[in-house]
Amino acid sequence: MTLKGKTNHYNVKFLKGYGFSIKVKDSKIVLKNCPDPFKEPEVEEWYVNNMPYEKIVMSGKGYVSTEALSLLSQHHRNLILVDTYGRATTYLNPSSIPSGCILQKLHATIDTLSLPYMEIMFQVTRTIRKTTTALAIIKSLREVGVSDEEQVCHKLQQYYRCSISDCFDNPQYLRKVLDEIYGDRSREITKLIHHNLGEDVNHISTECFLEALSN
Repeated sequence: MTLKGKTNHYNVKFLKGYGFSIKVKDSKIVLKNCPDPFKEPEVEEWYVNNMPYEKIVMSGKGYVSTEALSLLSQHHRNLILVDTYGRATTYLNPSSIPSGCILQKLHATIDTLSLPYMEIMFQVTRTIRKTTTALAIIKSLREVGVSDEEQVCHKLQQYYRCSISDCFDNPQYLRKVLDEIYGDRSREITKLIHHNLGEDVNHISTECFLEALSN
């Protein structure tokens, strides 16, 4: 993985969330990353020859312009699209194809990938789980009332210096705040969150979150 302002031997860039994009502007590749729905997108601009990333992994809902696809293909940069479970579904690998510009469907799962990719998929999947859980919490609180969402956000920040998006890793914080605000009714909020998570409740990390929230 490559962190902002740092480099390492993986030379991989993550683009994730809702609204990520790859496009061309002024002959530069523009990468827009949306890892946190509660913060401004991260934007990078590179002349493709100077771009440090050999591979770009994408997950979520976004777009790649045809101009960007062509430019990346000409310079032998790989694009990998993964689903919500971290499985690679589409792969652009120009170096392996003489014509250099087609998309290949992969049937490989995370078990067939090298260790760096396994780490990538794990982190991408975890980020998706955190985002969908945060959105489910917000939706549940808004169904109760807008002021309820504001109260919860205020107390999370006041007591724990965290936001709703941090509750996936710290469900006990949300549990204590809900108990303080709603008392016995906090169980109703937990049920709403469970309902609004939809099919995500079947994912093991989400199950662990809900179990901790219910205890």
